[in-house]
Amino acid sequence: MSDVLREFQAIVESLSAGVSSTEVLLRLMPADSAAQLRLCAIPHEFNPRVLRTLVPALDPAAAERRCEEFAELSSVVNVPGGLALNAAARAELFRDWLRPERRDEFHQASARLVASLDNGVSATSSAESEAQQHSRMFHMLGADEERGVTEFEHLCRRARRARRLAVCGTLIRLAHEYDPVLTPAHVATLTYHEGKLAADRRQWDGAEQLFRRVVETPAAPADVVVKTYLRLGELAAEQGDFDQAIKNYGLAQTRSTEWPGVTTPRYHILRSLGEAYRERGDDAQAERFFTDSLELSLSANDRLASADTFNSLGTLYWRRREVEKATEAYQKSLGYLLEAGRRFQAAQVYNNLGVIYADGADWEEAQRAYEQSLEIKRQADDSLGQARTLTNLVAVYQGQGRLEAATDACLDAIRLFEEVRHLRGLAHAKRMLGRLYLARDQREAARTAFRESAELFERQHADREAAIVRDELATVDARGGIPTWVWIAGIVIVLVVVIILIIIASS
Repeated sequence: MSDVLREFQAIVESLSAGVSSTEVLLRLMPADSAAQLRLCAIPHEFNPRVLRTLVPALDPAAAERRCEEFAELSSVVNVPGGLALNAAARAELFRDWLRPERRDEFHQASARLVASLDNGVSATSSAESEAQQHSRMFHMLGADEERGVTEFEHLCRRARRARRLAVCGTLIRLAHEYDPVLTPAHVATLTYHEGKLAADRRQWDGAEQLFRRVVETPAAPADVVVKTYLRLGELAAEQGDFDQAIKNYGLAQTRSTEWPGVTTPRYHILRSLGEAYRERGDDAQAERFFTDSLELSLSANDRLASADTFNSLGTLYWRRREVEKATEAYQKSLGYLLEAGRRFQAAQVYNNLGVIYADGADWEEAQRAYEQSLEIKRQADDSLGQARTLTNLVAVYQGQGRLEAATDACLDAIRLFEEVRHLRGLAHAKRMLGRLYLARDQREAARTAFRESAELFERQHADREAAIVRDELATVDARGGIPTWVWIAGIVIVLVVVIILIIIASS
């Protein structure tokens, strides 16, 4: 039997035994080539430099030749950075590296890749720098899981602060490649961050499922469990269930005092409790929690936490119509945030100040505050934040008598609410648009906006709001779509006729 026939027979037997085509290919390759191709499955891409990192004994010329050989394989594709195994082949070979018997060699190869990134050429662009950081985190997970998870959390938090949710998603996807070998504690940590991302994307059910999985994991770190209860409280509060929010915040408070190793500051939990009580209408309880939180954060010199609490306290004062105290609290919050360079968080405080100025009909200051907030939210790509600020600007433009500018801002807000699928905000914006069209005598457009608003409120079972909008729609319909100037002209004509008749009768 010829060598070709023997190879063909070996292929047929391997495939019939359930061996993958990738494994068959490796068995047919020379041993050193097969071993090197397996190593190329550890990074997502490879080139002669990466291959030499994986196989230090290779000289530059040999690495070049080997990559040229690999480029001829059907399982290898060209990518901007050089070469890569196709998704199926790489996934299979990477899983094989995670088997216990390969663990030591895998750790060593991953450590060499980390060292190569640390000592390599600096990136020439922010995109390249970010890609290098992601690669370093990925290979650190393979070299030293504990340090890799720490690096993952650092990068994920930084991206989330900048509202770069797509980057968070990329980091989570990369970390998930290690699922078969991550410890239960690290799986819980990864799940916690995945839940935060789902919540940021307003995927409430998915976020809650992920957070529940964390608190039900016996091996989950105590600090992660406390943070997760805080996130569950935020989920409930976002959906208007403040009793459930208080329950979850209370569990976070209990766990933080009962369990060792919890680093989440108590003042964060107290502020969250204060916000839930404030939204439930219990101002006395809310102020007590805010005051306690502020005292602890100021004592700890945590100016960012103090900024958050001043902002929350300012909203409480504002709702009680204590304007001076509210303005002072917001200004203190803003000062701390700008001092720390937290422009995104400052956007919300600018927005709150704008509300106070608008209520006092100080339209110029209100517009300035809202536009500062809007610019920051645009830079942060915060579509929902932009939409909310635009609806506030609508009221300012109305106060200035600028109905066309108000309409444009409202339409922009509607587009953004639709983009993020925020139905409650969309319903309110549609009602606002209906009122603007009505003020501009565009009654058919007003009818459409009111009708769409009512339907959106009804879809969310907000019956009271829907009824209010239906009443406004009925008012428009009752007037038959006749423009205001026609009604006024008609009334004037009737008055003139009445006056003439009175004059005739008295003469």
